[in-house]
Amino acid sequence: MKRSVEVALIETQNRMLGHVASMSYLFCNVCVKADPSSLLGVEMVYGGMDKRIEDVADILVHEDENEKHMMNVYPKDSAYFSCIYKGITEVHPEFKVTLETAPGADDENGIDAKYLLLTMPDVNKERKDLLDTATDALYSECKTKIEAEKTRAASAVASRTVGSSEEAVKEAKDKLQEIFDTYSEMMERLYNDKKKEIEEAYNRHVAGNAKDTSTTDITKGGQSMKLDKVFNSIQDKLPIG
Repeated sequence: MKRSVEVALIETQNRMLGHVASMSYLFCNVCVKADPSSLLGVEMVYGGMDKRIEDVADILVHEDENEKHMMNVYPKDSAYFSCIYKGITEVHPEFKVTLETAPGADDENGIDAKYLLLTMPDVNKERKDLLDTATDALYSECKTKIEAEKTRAASAVASRTVGSSEEAVKEAKDKLQEIFDTYSEMMERLYNDKKKEIEEAYNRHVAGNAKDTSTTDITKGGQSMKLDKVFNSIQDKLPIG
């Protein structure tokens, strides 16, 4: 296989990987279970400097099976509470954010004993419809991009195999199809897993198994999701071509 063809295929593979990785990350922000990855898009300003969530806080997801929809945010400094709260609610207005006191804290009134509890919304019918719509849209967008990459690569392969043997042309086409199939299957698997996660959460709601985790509210989460803000924040982190 010509080196120029190999380069075209490698570039196509990297772009397809970038599209699937982007979709996978955005699926983390179509929140059903608590996932620290959903906070990677949170940006804030403190003391005139840009900060990311990992700079200012530690995240802990609850291990109890009945609390997988909850995670704790522990500020590394009490001064960060305000900017963390603002950053999270801008990206995820659907989260319920409550101020909690760490169990066994020596001083319950001390700010060092405090943390933010993030609770994912219960998946009722309204939210299920919203999650399904967002998931379908992200999947459709990724599928379109993957197919466009295949079309672009097919054209590049055709132009770079002019004068090559039939065997060489077939090898290049077969390799492109293999790459396309690999990332299409990966995309389908991620999509089906997300849809299953949403359906299972909704079924738990219908069965009345949703746990009431209400405490003293800082805010009551809405239903909207700002995936555009999340997506824009990772444009430079993923090879999405």
